[in-house]
Amino acid sequence: MNNYATTVEKAKLFIMEKIDEVTPEAVSNYCNYSSRQLSRIFEMVMGATLGEYLRWSRLSKAMYEIKCSDTRILDIAVKFQYESQEAFSRTFKSVFGITPSECRKSDACIAIGKNTHLQKLLEEVSHEAADQGFYKVRDVDVWHIVKPARIWVSSQINHDEKTPHDFYDACEENGSMAKANALLNTISVCGAYLTMAFPAGGYKCLSWGAEVEPDYDINNLKRFEIFHIPESKYVVFSAPDFSPQNHGETIKSTWDIVHSYPYADYNLELNDNTAPIYEDVNDDFGYSVWFPVRDKIPTV
Repeated sequence: MNNYATTVEKAKLFIMEKIDEVTPEAVSNYCNYSSRQLSRIFEMVMGATLGEYLRWSRLSKAMYEIKCSDTRILDIAVKFQYESQEAFSRTFKSVFGITPSECRKSDACIAIGKNTHLQKLLEEVSHEAADQGFYKVRDVDVWHIVKPARIWVSSQINHDEKTPHDFYDACEENGSMAKANALLNTISVCGAYLTMAFPAGGYKCLSWGAEVEPDYDINNLKRFEIFHIPESKYVVFSAPDFSPQNHGETIKSTWDIVHSYPYADYNLELNDNTAPIYEDVNDDFGYSVWFPVRDKIPTV
């Protein structure tokens, strides 16, 4: 099964790179399988055939052009290999529960049920779309807090310097998320940029783990790395709960605010040399980023 999973990942990357022109035969040739064999492998690994995954991929890409551009729906349909707007609209609604016209007119949530593979695909495509400018700026709340002293218990550190999205996917696949989730009496389980421990690390300072109280019994946590975090002031940037198709634009919008926030107007400056930057997604707050700050030291 591991070999099959590797084959599917290889095929998915090829599909994303060639989406405007890709065919089942081209994907199969690239993976050295017949179309029938590769479709069976897809169905074993993903519960969907190669043809279904290709359809999901085209429609997911098309969605962002519909939502964030003025290109005619007919032209988008042709671009993604549909012979008519009617055929495109019919297939779009069968997958997402709304028509392309309804998608363009509103920010309606799509209906994908419990299809976790399609959800993950939408999240991946949403990040790519945001990087290409296909996104709408979303509302982001900002507030200031003081965070008590904590212990950060890390189940995985991003030594391979993957992008955050790829790192979190890897943590899910290799069991690091489950390992942190299994801890008892945690305050939160999320991602943290351990800038105070890896000051020049870039994405290498990104960790997955859990926050616990200072008196937590760490003697039984031999398989984790432990970091003691002092009480710190934080500015919290939080975007409300969102759907899978808004994943990329929500994170992009939040980080745009992070980078433009006027800390000096509040007599603050960043303090990431003593406390981590936290990144969290949960049902109560949606997506949030926590930046450590301190009172700005006056210049002489």
